[in-house]
Amino acid sequence: MGLLKWIGRMLLDFTVITIAIMLFPGISPNAEFEVTRFSDSPPLEGVLERNERLSSMEPLLGDLATGPESTASRGGAVYTGVEGGAILRLTDDGGAETVAQLGRCDDPLDSPRCGRPLGIRFDQQGRLLVADAYLGIHRVNVSSGAVERLVPTGVVVDGEPLRFCNDVLSASDGTIYFTSSSAIADLHNGFMELAVRGTGRLFRHDPVTNTTTVLLSGINFANGIALNGRETALLVSETARYRVLRVWLKGGRAGTSEVAADNLPGFPDNIRPRPDGGFFVGLCGLRYQNPLAEGLIKPHPLLAKLLLRILSVAMTPIRLLERAFPNPYTQTIIYKGVTMRTMQRLSSYGRALHAMGLELSDTGAVTGSLHTSRMACISEVNEHDGALFLGSPFEDFLGRVPAAPRTIRVRTKHTDGSMSVSVGDQ
Repeated sequence: MGLLKWIGRMLLDFTVITIAIMLFPGISPNAEFEVTRFSDSPPLEGVLERNERLSSMEPLLGDLATGPESTASRGGAVYTGVEGGAILRLTDDGGAETVAQLGRCDDPLDSPRCGRPLGIRFDQQGRLLVADAYLGIHRVNVSSGAVERLVPTGVVVDGEPLRFCNDVLSASDGTIYFTSSSAIADLHNGFMELAVRGTGRLFRHDPVTNTTTVLLSGINFANGIALNGRETALLVSETARYRVLRVWLKGGRAGTSEVAADNLPGFPDNIRPRPDGGFFVGLCGLRYQNPLAEGLIKPHPLLAKLLLRILSVAMTPIRLLERAFPNPYTQTIIYKGVTMRTMQRLSSYGRALHAMGLELSDTGAVTGSLHTSRMACISEVNEHDGALFLGSPFEDFLGRVPAAPRTIRVRTKHTDGSMSVSVGDQ
């Protein structure tokens, strides 16, 4: 009887604690959960079939930096941002030099103070726009190293404080567009956004009037963005739903949104234009390698809420200690322990490395794919001077695929009226 009584008491205590965790207001994530089911991931065949297009990838930066998420080029030089808040310019020997530092800190682990640049792009005046996950939207003079904060995190936009900025770009008229991945999570615990009803947002910022407005809300992990050729619409990655949205900016459909590409084989990240038309889309993790979110979290919202709230309660004393006495031990646990990177590694444990980028047409159709077995995540595929650069927040290198020869066909009309075609590389 004593054993049964003890078991009964344990079950009662567990039930009371579970109910308290589920119902007590203010415990993170303090958001709505919903049942979400997806179509089966598309098979890796046809345009998605594994190939060797990235087989000649060479790693850059070797051990000099961690997490080069995005690249941008200007005047023949390629730039990237890394953990610790540094903006780097690549050098000819595969290394890099620091051109700017976004935040101020004593230890690179202290991401909220150091900064964590994600998406980067140059504007029309040659200034580098940076979306920093912890510090907001910045503009950097890569010649002088001067850093200007345009939209700080914490600023209230449409009743909600800004947090977790992810990507940014400037239109030809100077208008700046950027995304916030979540209103309930930061970069290190961004996996919480994957489990809830979308809280990400897309913004328009006018640098002349210094006003910021919301273009679209309710995006489930808003991520990379790109303008179409006529700048009439923006493409936006909705990472947690494996799709890309199109948000109309001009014309009769201005202010509306639609799905441009759906049921993608992985988590869409940054979107970058291809020189020959269309877009590259990085996939930061493939669905068949990361079944946790799709098979356990999304279809079972109550379980997801309980697990995430238990984790949040367990981490509370560590966060309070870090807030009162910043130190490398608590920073390691918070920013290197239970993070997006950790969850990705746990979910794909025991599986061979496989990462992919997609090629999309202007209309959003998947027209091709690029594969590698040397990375777990490709956050961005971007072409500079013919070479492809592969970013990833989870790797300690930046991938570079040298330019492949381009096939050219020359048609010659002869004096007798006949035609001949010669094929060669340039």
